[in-house]
Amino acid sequence: MKMTQLPFYTLIFMAFVQAETAKNIYIEELTAFKTSPDYQLIFNEDANPILQAIERDIENCQHLSWLQRLIRSTFLSQDVIVVTPKTMPKLYSYIEILCKTSEIKTPTVFLTREKGLFNAAAQKLLMSTGAIIIGQKLLLETSDKEFESIIAHEIGHIKYNHVNKTIAINFLAFFGSWAGSYYLLNKQINNQQVAIVSSQYLAIFASLIATSIIINKRFEKEADEFAYKGMNKGEGLAEFFKHLQVKEETEETDFNHTSDKLKASRSELSLYSYAGLSTSYFLAKLAHKIDKAYRWFYHNTPFCVHASPEERIKAVREYLDSHTIVAQTA
Repeated sequence: MKMTQLPFYTLIFMAFVQAETAKNIYIEELTAFKTSPDYQLIFNEDANPILQAIERDIENCQHLSWLQRLIRSTFLSQDVIVVTPKTMPKLYSYIEILCKTSEIKTPTVFLTREKGLFNAAAQKLLMSTGAIIIGQKLLLETSDKEFESIIAHEIGHIKYNHVNKTIAINFLAFFGSWAGSYYLLNKQINNQQVAIVSSQYLAIFASLIATSIIINKRFEKEADEFAYKGMNKGEGLAEFFKHLQVKEETEETDFNHTSDKLKASRSELSLYSYAGLSTSYFLAKLAHKIDKAYRWFYHNTPFCVHASPEERIKAVREYLDSHTIVAQTA
């Protein structure tokens, strides 16, 4: 797979950004954006929600045509506002330079007003320029180095047309399996109605398998490689995956702390209160274990998209170490 090489002007910009990293420039930009007179009402939790929505939509409609809003309706449903060179100039410039380096058009950048989204996502449908949605929580809880690496990862999804490829693979898998299974079933059982219904279920199953097995973790791996091979964001990417590991470890620590506190307070609680709190803790712990089992399945089977943070850190480190050795040898 051919990776983009960074031109000189991009390296200059990257050096500038790295020099500013300790200042959390993107958090500063977000704070200035949210408190500026033109946008303060949109982000004010005490403001009338209808007025907030109107002002948000005024901004979005100014920058997006009706067709663009239709194509990006999935992102717009997440309570987002368009990021522009005016509102967050350094973030927009960073994305714009990465896109110029990658020889793709700059996507529409959305910031969600929801505070609980510790994530970012990219989407490019058909021939559109694509779009990136950024969660405030992600921006606020990561370093600039981590944040930039995730943005580079999302741009990788756009550059390699992963959404369009997924749709095409699902389409081919669905209709190919439907036609094939219908022909065989109709020939075997000589019952057109049963053949149609059975073929539909088989086609749906085949499309799901195509997404999970044919695509597997390849697209995510390709986007990761774009970030650390093409955009030199390996250190930030590894730090972000480590961040995810720490968040999971912290969750385990929180459960242990609450359990210890509940046991230590038993003598000071009534039987009714202790029983109720213990039941609540048990249910929360059970839900946590189920979620943990799901995450293991998600990361360690061919049927899910993302590899585990451990695997992704390992891939980044192997690449960085090999290139360090090459540089030292040269």
